[in-house]
Amino acid sequence: MNTQQRILASLFILAILLLAANILVGKVFQTENTIISPRSLSAEEVDSLFLTAFESFGLEPSFVKKQKIKEVKIDSDYPSYSFNLPGDLPIPVFISELNELFASFNAEVLSLEKKNSGTTLITIFSENEIKLAASADYNRELKRESATIGFLIHINDNTSKADIDNLVNIPEPFSLLFTPSLVMKSFISANGNSNRQFALLLGDETIDLDFKFDSGYSERRLKSSVRNLLGAFSKAVFFVIDDNSSFSNSKVYPFIEKEFIDRKIKLVNKSELNLISGSVSNVADQFKDMLNTAYNDSSILLMCTPEDFTNLLPEIRSFRKIGYKYTVPSEILLNN
Repeated sequence: MNTQQRILASLFILAILLLAANILVGKVFQTENTIISPRSLSAEEVDSLFLTAFESFGLEPSFVKKQKIKEVKIDSDYPSYSFNLPGDLPIPVFISELNELFASFNAEVLSLEKKNSGTTLITIFSENEIKLAASADYNRELKRESATIGFLIHINDNTSKADIDNLVNIPEPFSLLFTPSLVMKSFISANGNSNRQFALLLGDETIDLDFKFDSGYSERRLKSSVRNLLGAFSKAVFFVIDDNSSFSNSKVYPFIEKEFIDRKIKLVNKSELNLISGSVSNVADQFKDMLNTAYNDSSILLMCTPEDFTNLLPEIRSFRKIGYKYTVPSEILLNN
């Protein structure tokens, strides 16, 4: 028997030994083919999980009132409630949260929308018994106080196509932000059918002469650059001015600024944006600190890279759940 045959024989014997050991362990510890059934819940446990759903959405305990529901036959010792949800929190989304909370237990969440009153009846079963009942409705006057956030994703000529493709497939509102260049002109032309908004960043990073505003240019040359810029990027929703650049402090800037304002182009100083960067510290921590200290009903413009935005997606969705709103930055600027 050669070396290769000996190795194959050894592996075959080892496989048989492992299989035998697995069977023996299963018989000794009685785990062979054992199916562990989900645990049933007491009425107290059902009640606790139900109220947890309200905490998940940032709702105060005052949203829930104890109330008997005549349509549901339930033991008098078990809880029954009525509650109203704010208009920005659909009842089906709340029920989906309940289903997720009870999914790992021997419990079932049922719902029935009543056509005559518009309310939704919710019953939670465990051990084939109704252990909680609730009546849900909307109250449009209720409002979750929170901020509105608009994301600007900063890309440049070196941003990979894969990163951009990943971005446009993310179902979250945001706008792209980039310095005008011939590369970006080609990118915009190739993606003319995209619904994604974009804004231009003007500062010292512009290299291509078509879009440059040099301090030595004549007014005629500056006007030509303005026309080139607006022709290449006519769909830009607004311009961000790097107010820490030599461009914004140059003698030609007042002239350029007037050219834009005369054309009713919205200008925003870069210093007005809130920068989130993984090179500074953990982006999730930065994001949470920023939102937790934001005033109710305030609006925040955030700028970050594609990578940082992707890393923030779990936090973005977590804050949306408790009432924070996300929109494209142009909506925030129009309302300010």
